[in-house]
Amino acid sequence: MKRNIFDYGFATLIVLFFCLNTFLSTGADIWLDEAYSLIHSSGNFREIIKVTSNGVHPQLFYFILSVWQSIFAHSIFAAKMLSVVFMSLALIVISLFLRKEFSSKTSFVFCLYYFVPFYIIYNSIEIRMYSLAFLFVNLACISLYYIAFSNKKKWWFLFLFFAVASAYTHYYAAVLVAIVFSMFFVYISLKDRSKIKYAILTAFSAIVLYMPWFFTLLATFGRVKDDYWIPEVTLGSTLVYLNYAFENVTNKYSLVIVFAISIIFFFIGKKRKKEKIIFGASLSYFSLALFGILISIFVKPIFIGRYLFPSIALIFMFLAVELCKIKNKVLFTSICILLFVFAINNSLHHIQIEQRKNERYLFFYNTVSKKFKPEDIFVFHPSKDLNTYGDLFSYIFPKHTQFKYYLKPEGVGENYLDAINKFRKAEFIENLNKNKIKEQAVWILLKYKGYNDDWFQKLIFYLERQDIYCNDFLEWYTNHNFYSADISFSLCYLEAE
Repeated sequence: MKRNIFDYGFATLIVLFFCLNTFLSTGADIWLDEAYSLIHSSGNFREIIKVTSNGVHPQLFYFILSVWQSIFAHSIFAAKMLSVVFMSLALIVISLFLRKEFSSKTSFVFCLYYFVPFYIIYNSIEIRMYSLAFLFVNLACISLYYIAFSNKKKWWFLFLFFAVASAYTHYYAAVLVAIVFSMFFVYISLKDRSKIKYAILTAFSAIVLYMPWFFTLLATFGRVKDDYWIPEVTLGSTLVYLNYAFENVTNKYSLVIVFAISIIFFFIGKKRKKEKIIFGASLSYFSLALFGILISIFVKPIFIGRYLFPSIALIFMFLAVELCKIKNKVLFTSICILLFVFAINNSLHHIQIEQRKNERYLFFYNTVSKKFKPEDIFVFHPSKDLNTYGDLFSYIFPKHTQFKYYLKPEGVGENYLDAINKFRKAEFIENLNKNKIKEQAVWILLKYKGYNDDWFQKLIFYLERQDIYCNDFLEWYTNHNFYSADISFSLCYLEAE
C-alpha cells in the first residue's frame, strides 16, 4: 500500500501519545488501588495467588506486573509505563487494523480521537488492569471481525486466547467479550450458519479454560453481596455511566453530539458489511452499561463507569469510519482541526493535573517523613474505605508496623459497652500497651477530623483509662482522582504517660 500524508500523520500521533504518557508517568503520586497493585504484585506467583484471591479482580494483571517489575525496576515509574505500553500497543494494533480494512485516513482520525476522551490518558498511566483489559478486548474484537469474513482457524484460536485473557484480567471485560460474541452468534445464525459449529466449540472451550477461576468468582460475589463500596444506581449515575466514553475537558457533550450525528449518517447512507460490523461492535458499550446497571438495580451495586473502559475504542472506531465518509474536504479538515484542539486541551489538562498531584504528594511525603521513624506503628480506622489506606502506607513506608482493624458499620455506635469490648478484643489494642507506646510512636489513621469521629472518641476514652493520650494531629488532604472531592484524614499521635 502506497504511503500518504495520513500514514505519516497517524504514525506521528502514536509516537506523541507514547511520549506524552511517558512524561506523565514520571510523577510519584499514586492512589489507593495503585498501591494495592504494587504491593500485591511484589511477591512470587504463589504469594500473589494467595493474597489477590481475596480481592475482587482476577490475577493476570498482577502476574504480568510482577514479571515486568522484576525485569525493569520496582518503581512507580516502571509500573506506570506498563500501562503506557499496553495502551500504546492497542493504539498501534487498532490503527493498523483500520488502515488495512478502511484507509490510512481512518487510522489518522482514530488516533486523533484517542487523545480526546479524558479517561484514555487517565487509564494509560494508572497502575491498574484496565489498560490490559482494553488491549485484550480490542484484540478479541478484531479477531472476531476477521472471522466474520473468513473461517480460518487461526482467527478462532486468537479470539479464544484474547477472550480468555480478557476474562482473567477483569470480570466486566469477560462480560463485554461475551456480549460481542453473542451479537456475532446472532449474526452468523442469520447470515452464515457454517460458522456455528466453530462458535459453539469456541464458547465451550472458553468456559472450560475459565473454570479454574470460576469458584473464586463465586466467592468474590459472595463477599461483595452484602458489603461493597459502590453506591446504588440513580438516574444521575446512569447518565454519568452512559457518558463515560464521551467525557472530555473541552466540552462535556460535544462527543455525544458527534456520536448521535454519526448514527444518523450511518442509517441514511450506504453501508458496507465492514461498517455494519463496526457499528454493531460499538453498541456493545451501551449493552455492557445496561447489563451493569440492571445487575446493580436488581441484585447488588457492582458496576461503575470505569468498568466500561475496555469498550470505548469500539465507539471511536465507529466515529472514525463515519467521519472519513465525508466527501467535503473543507468540512473534513475543519472537524480534524477541532479534534486536534480538543486533543491539545486534554493533553495540557492532564499535564497540569499530574503536576499538581505530584507536588501535593511530595509535600505530604516530605512532611510525614520528618515526623515518622522507621519503627513507628500505624493503626487504621475501622471503616473499609479508610482501612484501604493501609496499602498506600505499606508501599510508601514499607518498614512500619501496621494494625488494621475493621468493624462493620452496625458495630460502631450501637452500644457503648459492646464497642469497648470489641476494641479490647482487637489485635492492635492487645499490642498497644504503655510499654510498647513508650518505645515506639503510634499513629491512628482517622477519617476527616478525628475529634468528631464517634469510633475515635470511644477508643480514646478506653486508651485514656490506660494512661495513653493523643497529643498530636497531622492532617493530610489528598485527591482520589480529578473529578472526586478531596479526601482528608488525620494522623493522631499517641503517647503514654
